[in-house]
Amino acid sequence: MYKLIIADDEEIIRHGLVTLIDWSSLGFEVTGLFEDGRDVIDYLQKKDVDVILTDVCMFELSGLDIARYVYDNQRRMRVKVCLFSGYQDFTYAQEAIRFGVAEYLLKPIDPKELIKTMITIRDALDRRGTENEKESQPFGYLSSETWEKIKMLTALQAQAVGKEDTAAIQTYHKEFFTLLSNAKDSVVFLAVSILFERIFEYVKLPITADTSLSSLNFASIMESLHSKERKELSGAVLDALNKITNALETLRWDSLGNAQPSGTLIDRMKAYIEEHLSDSLEDIASEFNFNPSYLSRRFRTESGKRLSEYITERRITRAMHLLNTSDLTAKQISSMVGYQNEKYFCSCFKAFTGQTTQEYKRNGERPNGWKSCR
Repeated sequence: MYKLIIADDEEIIRHGLVTLIDWSSLGFEVTGLFEDGRDVIDYLQKKDVDVILTDVCMFELSGLDIARYVYDNQRRMRVKVCLFSGYQDFTYAQEAIRFGVAEYLLKPIDPKELIKTMITIRDALDRRGTENEKESQPFGYLSSETWEKIKMLTALQAQAVGKEDTAAIQTYHKEFFTLLSNAKDSVVFLAVSILFERIFEYVKLPITADTSLSSLNFASIMESLHSKERKELSGAVLDALNKITNALETLRWDSLGNAQPSGTLIDRMKAYIEEHLSDSLEDIASEFNFNPSYLSRRFRTESGKRLSEYITERRITRAMHLLNTSDLTAKQISSMVGYQNEKYFCSCFKAFTGQTTQEYKRNGERPNGWKSCR
C-alpha cells in the first residue's frame, strides 16, 4: 500500500475525501488528515509519505508551499503531490509547475476524475526506480518542452490581442489548443487561465458602466469558461479573445474620434477613399490602423452602407466622370479607379449603372437607378 495524506482547511472536505473513495482498492492507505500546510510539512519531517492530496489555499501554508518543500527536499523524499483548487486559484497554481506537481484537479472534485488521477499516480509510483520511469512532467501529461511552448503561446496571444491582430490570434489560438489536445481537462483550464491572466496584464480595459465591457474581466471570463464542456472550450476562448479585441478597437475608435473633432472618422475615411480609389479594404484598414472586419462593421453601423459597397460606388462614380470627360479607354479607366481586371470592372460598372461602358458613354449621362456590385 502506498501512503497517502490529505490536506484541506475544511473538515467536511477532508473527511469527505476519505469516505468518498475506496482507497485500499486503489492501493492507497490514508495515513494522515491535515488542515494546514504547516502541519503537513511537520509530518513530512518525521514520517514517510508517497502521495499528498492537498488544496491550494489553506490558512498558514498553502498547497504550493508543500509542493515547494517537497521539491526542495527531493533528494531525500520522492513524493507525488496532487493539488486541487477552484478555477479562481489558478494564478497560484502556475508556480506549482516549477515544483513538479504530479496532478491538478478542479473543485468540486469529480469522484471519477479523482479515481482516474490516483490510478495514474499509482502507476507512476509502480514504475518508480525502473527504466520505465518518466521524467517529471507538469501534471504528468505534458513534457517540459511542450509546457514551455504553451506558456510562450499565452504571451504571443496576449500581444496579438493588445495589437488587435485577429489573424495572429487565430494562428496562435489554433496552435495553443493543438498542443493541449492530449492534456487532461484541469491542465487545459490551467493553461487557459494563464492565457487570460497574461492578456489582462498586457491589456487594460477601463472600468465602465458599459455592460459589454464590464463583463470583460478575468473573473467573469473564467467563470463563463468554467461551465463549458471540453469540446466547447476552444470556440468559447476564441469568442472571448475576439470580444476583448473588439472592445479595444471600439475604445480606440471612440478616443480617436474625440481627439480629432475636425470631422468624424467616417468622414476622414471617405476623404481618404476619394483620394486612394486603388486601395483595397485591407489597405484602408491598415491606413487607419484597424482590423478590416471591425472597420467594415463600424462603417456600416455609422453610415448605413457596407464599406465595400461604398468603395465600389466611389470607383464607378469616378469612372462615369472619366467616361464623360475624356477619351480614355475602359481599360485605362479601370486601372485608374482601382480595378486590375478590365472584365471585372465592366461587370461592376454594368451592375452599378445598368449599362455597359459603351452605352453609358454614348448616352452621355448617368441613368436613374442605383445598383451596387455584388
